[in-house]
Amino acid sequence: MKNRYLQEVIGIIFLAIAVLVFLSLVSYTPQDLSWYTTHPNVPVKNAINIFGTYLSGVLYFVFGHASFLIPLILFIFSMNWFKKMDVSMGLSRIIGLVIAFVSFSSFFSIFMTEVNAVRFYRGGIIGLVFSDFLINYFGKTGAYIIVTSLGLLSLPLVAEISIIPLFSLIKQAVFLITKLISKIGKVRLPKISKIFPPKFQERIKIFTIKPPVSASKPKSKLSELVVKEEKKASGFRITDSNITEPKIQIAKPEVKTKEKAFTKESAGQIDSEDYVLPSIDLLNSPPPLPIRQIEGDLETSAHILEDTLSDFGISVKVSNVERGPVITRYELEPAPGVKIQRIVTLSDDISLALKAASIRIVAPIPGKSAVGIEVPNGKSSFVYLKDVLGGLEFQKNKSKLTLALGKDISGKPVIADLGEMPHLL
Repeated sequence: MKNRYLQEVIGIIFLAIAVLVFLSLVSYTPQDLSWYTTHPNVPVKNAINIFGTYLSGVLYFVFGHASFLIPLILFIFSMNWFKKMDVSMGLSRIIGLVIAFVSFSSFFSIFMTEVNAVRFYRGGIIGLVFSDFLINYFGKTGAYIIVTSLGLLSLPLVAEISIIPLFSLIKQAVFLITKLISKIGKVRLPKISKIFPPKFQERIKIFTIKPPVSASKPKSKLSELVVKEEKKASGFRITDSNITEPKIQIAKPEVKTKEKAFTKESAGQIDSEDYVLPSIDLLNSPPPLPIRQIEGDLETSAHILEDTLSDFGISVKVSNVERGPVITRYELEPAPGVKIQRIVTLSDDISLALKAASIRIVAPIPGKSAVGIEVPNGKSSFVYLKDVLGGLEFQKNKSKLTLALGKDISGKPVIADLGEMPHLL
């Protein structure tokens, strides 16, 4: 076989491998692998079947989204073989490939997220470990600078591309974008009332961001961008009219210091009329709860939970949060078409994202079209006897043998009638 025909055959082989790897990565589904779930998909959903399932699983585990560099490099090699260009793998090119994979994996791992489960999914084990090293010693800004520099350094080593023309292209692109923005700023947009009917105008107003009264009006486009970024960093979110923040319920003490826990009406008549039952004030009162701090932590955890499931392609909304003394339960409303089993199989990833030792998934919650995720509180709260005896459940109970047992998961007092449990005596 002639040399030029042999080069074309090698080029076709590289092209076929590139297409196979690309389709495997595009159709990657974690639920196809027994590594991530006890009930993997049967049959698998990967476009390249079993081979593509395990190939994409290994590549995502090691490199994350940077795995897409592999089909790109194989495609470039294939074109070089067709064009009869140099495709030798020298030491400098191998070093460049290693630098490229490490830098791109690290970039995907630290890009706009701090949740370790999401960072691992995006950058693989290499990106997670290397980015953690850079963040610990150089900070997040220094890590961005280093991985970007390493990525640019790999271009001339791998593809023999000069960086100077690249900067020239970036400069031209910035100039064109700036010019386009300046032209758009001069165009007068028609009023909303002339474009949309009245019933849609209220919905459109929801997306209008009004600065606080004390804030001064931005004087330039750059200052407007800074204001938007500050709001984004402080947790400001633009939501649709149909999307609401989760309802947060925190168990609060119901005891009033001046109330008497035991009265003649609740305890019944006693033999001695001169005897006065002891006051409930003799018991220790529960300490005040830092309500604002707890609500802020619960809202943050709810958003982390939604973002984590969203990264796995599962759309949910946290509709309610109930915090008890020991456990907090998040109620999730899955989007139409989402199977509950997909959420159940991600229990380990949810635990990692919420930094919890273990979680319990109630799928579904009895009497509700929602999935419950019970997460242990970082610090358990003591249940005070005064808190239970002063509650309405205990006060309104007419039994003379009412027992205070404690509180349930949602923080509601639990009582029982000893008269109905003679075996307990």
